[in-house]
Amino acid sequence: MIATDIEVSSDHGRWEIRVVVESECLPNGRFSLQYAVTGVTDPPDGTVGDAVTAGLLLPAMAFGEELVIDAPVSARLLERTPKIMDIYAAWAGTIQPVSIHATAQVREKHATGTGQFFSGGVDSFYSLIKRRKDTRPPEDDRLSHLLFLDGFDIPLGNPSQPKALEAVRRVAEGSGLGLATIRTNLRSLAEPHIDWGLYHGAVLASAGLLVGNSLHRCVIPSSQSYQFLTPWGSHPLLDPLWSTETLEFVHDGCEVTRHEKVAVVGDDALAQRELRVCLQSINGLDVFNCGRCRKCMWTMLALRLHGRLDGVVTFPAFDPSHLDKLSIKEIDSFAHLVDLARDRDMERALYEARRRRSRHDRRERLGRRVGATLHRVGPRRRPARVGTGDAGPVGGTTAARTQPIQIRWKTSIVPAADDTSDSTDPDNVFLRQPPPVLTTGGGSSP
Repeated sequence: MIATDIEVSSDHGRWEIRVVVESECLPNGRFSLQYAVTGVTDPPDGTVGDAVTAGLLLPAMAFGEELVIDAPVSARLLERTPKIMDIYAAWAGTIQPVSIHATAQVREKHATGTGQFFSGGVDSFYSLIKRRKDTRPPEDDRLSHLLFLDGFDIPLGNPSQPKALEAVRRVAEGSGLGLATIRTNLRSLAEPHIDWGLYHGAVLASAGLLVGNSLHRCVIPSSQSYQFLTPWGSHPLLDPLWSTETLEFVHDGCEVTRHEKVAVVGDDALAQRELRVCLQSINGLDVFNCGRCRKCMWTMLALRLHGRLDGVVTFPAFDPSHLDKLSIKEIDSFAHLVDLARDRDMERALYEARRRRSRHDRRERLGRRVGATLHRVGPRRRPARVGTGDAGPVGGTTAARTQPIQIRWKTSIVPAADDTSDSTDPDNVFLRQPPPVLTTGGGSSP
């Protein structure tokens, strides 16, 4: 995999970067990787090599190709990439480390700002609230910017993006912070080949490295607590390894569970007005939080059992009939909160939801067993069709469709009960639309 023809341009305070990615495993052999950055004063041209290295490292491993970066890369980052690849390989099992070819460059430290990635969800708000409550933080740890990553959990060009961005802008203004936005089509490059749960941390690192000339520290809110850590793309073991000589990555918030985060967030006036956990708007629903999907139900239930739901105005009325969207493990994780809250209505609602979910899971398991049986006996009864992923006869020969490289967890550790990431939620579908062109310099969208 080769990253070449790197172009950096500026247009009225908006920095635009284009990179040609060449690989035998990509359609047509190439991909136009694009970034657009606003809200920072220092040009990102000197850090493009760092950002591209983080963004393409896992795809190169998945494709089994050496990675060539036609730009200088932080010497510290290059020194740590073998350990990053070892972690990925240990977690995924089907990939191995690859060679990296780039010119090492020692960065000189000069920026003083601290930025935090912010999507508007529980994890983001918790990290922001915690730092706001620290009235006397060290000078070099004081937040200066919120970072909004467009193309991360909302597809590029999706109608729900302006509403989400405007909410983040209001939070930044209400917190007295600047807002930097980074727009990229990295997810479109890698997601067909790589599990998003493994890859998303590298995308955050790539975006953070791109603004490394304007910040000296980048905070990534945690998804999991120390109590429930599992292999995950953004992880306290992995995130700090993306740091360079001038930019330090901090994985923040593992000291508490998601239940405890909800209690803190529910008390904050700004979060009560702007909390966004739902992604159903990307599927065409004209809502901020639908109040029915798995993430909404989990958050609303936690807020209610903590006595904070009435204060959060971004959710509709709570309907317990949708609690069966939660998994059995998630429902069971609320048992102690129900006892503490002495909420008998919720106790009965959760009991009924658990019964419905249990019946649903049994039907799904039966369907998978039947499907597996039919899959085994099917080829004996009729020839398979070419183009369906199975082998089949074509002019007396056998042809097979090339399958994409997939990441498979080899660990036996199960996800934590408080993990409500959208990448494991079947309701939240990342719409596969051709992303729009990010730059104004012409060309076609990738």
